[in-house]
Amino acid sequence: MGREIAQVMGFDGIDWLDRPERAEQERPDVVIKALGLHEGDVAADLGAGQATLLSAWPAWWQDRQGAGRDLQDEMLATLQQRAAAMALQRRRDKGERN
Repeated sequence: MGREIAQVMGFDGIDWLDRPERAEQERPDVVIKALGLHEGDVAADLGAGQATLLSAWPAWWQDRQGAGRDLQDEMLATLQQRAAAMALQRRRDKGERN
């Protein structure tokens, strides 16, 4: 694979999950395209962690819906913060007000 395989980790591993080269190594954009979702489809990222796949969705999800879930409260808090920031950015990109 050409990269370190992740160990089972908790919230304390978020720095490793957020490493700058992760998107290049794991290609979440390719993963999302491979799902083959169409307009009106809904996708869920179970074990979403700190939102790696969700972060790649905004360029793709114009007419699609997605949700992320995680079991760890700390990961959920991070996930919710990032999802809120992405939604705010998406609204701004569309010219909508807060």
